[in-house]
Amino acid sequence: MDYKGYKFYLFGCSHTANVQCDTFPFFDNAIPLCSGGNCNDKIIRDLKDAILDVTDNFTKKADKVYFNIQFTYFNRIEFYSDIDEKYLTFHSPNVLNQHFTTKNEFGDMYDKFYETWLTYFFDEETRLKELLRECRILKNLMDSFDIKFSWYLWAGMHLVETTNSKKELIEKKVVLEKEFKELNFEKFDDYWYFEDYAIKHKLRLIDTSGNNDQHLTEENNYLLADIIAKLFYSKTLNLI
Repeated sequence: MDYKGYKFYLFGCSHTANVQCDTFPFFDNAIPLCSGGNCNDKIIRDLKDAILDVTDNFTKKADKVYFNIQFTYFNRIEFYSDIDEKYLTFHSPNVLNQHFTTKNEFGDMYDKFYETWLTYFFDEETRLKELLRECRILKNLMDSFDIKFSWYLWAGMHLVETTNSKKELIEKKVVLEKEFKELNFEKFDDYWYFEDYAIKHKLRLIDTSGNNDQHLTEENNYLLADIIAKLFYSKTLNLI
């Protein structure tokens, strides 16, 4: 697909990766920096690396670059493991079951670490505010270097992924309207979180098949892809 000369980057977790996997033609030549299990820490790290790359370490303006940025659940977190010598994303009742994590003898330790973090250190609103602080800096950087972008929030937290907390976690879906508007987050009908829009319109597998999969159906991945494509054209044609 010709992006009018733009380099088109995709950031996010499986919700965005699935759109590309469903081979919507618009994404044939997109640069995928989205992967199942990604947390916002990883998405921001990928975004910073991409900004450095397209600006040649802040020495030049970006040349026709577009970022589509999908943020994910706030309960996911990333830490570097000296044992595995790589970053690990934590978001499961059992880290050993994750396809992106090496199965090894230290799995119980990882599980205990995530349980402790969820129980004593995680707070949805605090994580949102941390994300928005990062976004304010990133927005200024992208604007300064002529990087066009769209970004949006998928959901607040994922209750299925927080079941190994020792305290009951209740999803708040915190909305900071003023900050969301200042940062130009996308809104879907009346919803700041795409998941709420998906629930309203029954776009997820859990809404149609009865299983607990909260990803979009294949058909509705095309719907999301069409939304992303329209955002790209509206931003690059300076219609909004």
